[in-house]
Amino acid sequence: MVLKMIGGIFVVGACGGIGNYFAMCLERRVEELTQLYHAVLELQGEIRYAATPLSEVMVTLGKQGNGRIADWFLTIGKEMELADGRSLAEIVRQTGYVELQKTVLTKQDKEQLFRLGDSLGRLDKTQQLLATEYYLKGLQGEIEEAKKIKKERSYLYRCLSILTGVFLMILML
Repeated sequence: MVLKMIGGIFVVGACGGIGNYFAMCLERRVEELTQLYHAVLELQGEIRYAATPLSEVMVTLGKQGNGRIADWFLTIGKEMELADGRSLAEIVRQTGYVELQKTVLTKQDKEQLFRLGDSLGRLDKTQQLLATEYYLKGLQGEIEEAKKIKKERSYLYRCLSILTGVFLMILML
């Protein structure tokens, strides 16, 4: 009987851990979207005021930030400095498929980011600023929605996982 109780406690703990993992993924998505927002905001400022080459801006963004988003910008900057004839859009997509797999961004988030990369390399300064402004407005809405979802579902994931663990423990006993 004691072993069943210990096993039941482990089951409840494991189920609680799974629920906590999913809640933390929602929290990480909000953090990553916020990091992305600040990075694109800084990119917009560099385009508007400094007229720094995009490769230098990407490297700077990568070095200033932390996390997987910053690593991705650093990778883009290094790939652009190689100057092997690829366009920025190609580099953004190729590195994005590899680097952004490590994030919890949704497929839609990544696709919008790739569309921004498509427009950055080949448009003039005014069009690049408009593209970044449009992207930032959409990203701001995504951040608000992600916060709302996090608030609603985090509690739900944690509670349901604990209740599932308790249910499984009762079935075991």
